[in-house]
Amino acid sequence: MLSRKISNFRLYLGVPVKRTLLAVPCLLLLCCSARAGINGGLAVGQVAPNFKADNYKGQPVALADYVKQGPAVLLFYRGGWCRYCRAQMQAYQEQLPAFTALGVSVVAVSVDTVPAAARFVEENNLGFEVVSDSSALTLDLYKVRYQVPLELADLYKEKYGIDLEQASGRTDRIIAVPATYVIDQQGKILYAYVNEDYRVRPAPEDIIEFIRKLGQDD
Repeated sequence: MLSRKISNFRLYLGVPVKRTLLAVPCLLLLCCSARAGINGGLAVGQVAPNFKADNYKGQPVALADYVKQGPAVLLFYRGGWCRYCRAQMQAYQEQLPAFTALGVSVVAVSVDTVPAAARFVEENNLGFEVVSDSSALTLDLYKVRYQVPLELADLYKEKYGIDLEQASGRTDRIIAVPATYVIDQQGKILYAYVNEDYRVRPAPEDIIEFIRKLGQDD
């Protein structure tokens, strides 16, 4: 199960990669840009760091808060400005009852400020936890820090109205590499997927299937 090839997992958007590529040709610059600052993330079997940060309400939270009663799905997303991230989080919201029925907490983390994270939650009607990690310390702990090239950040701002500094309060253009982790109550990573291609992410239905299979194997 843990060695299952990622090609067997669906895109969260539910469309083939070619169709996704054709849909947003102007954004291909992100995938073709320099890979400076990309880390490989943590691996299955490693202990998940017990991060501490503020949630979208400005309240201090930690990973330990979420794994007390059951496993947690930890999602790193680029920011509320990213339409792929919005689509992903909306997909998780749709499947939230299934996660809740399994006793699983869903937690999403980005470098967005608390106010930006709060707007993201409100605009997308999210019922799961969203964490603001403007310090990027959690990104460092999980090795998913990425620095957007300056020319690309300028393009985002000038052409698409996306201001990375305004979203995170940071001047260094640091964001998260999209990543998905399943963490058990002992803090062990059972599933890990990190991909610098921000368009390709496991569908929440596949994560639910994975968790259900774990329960059957116990």
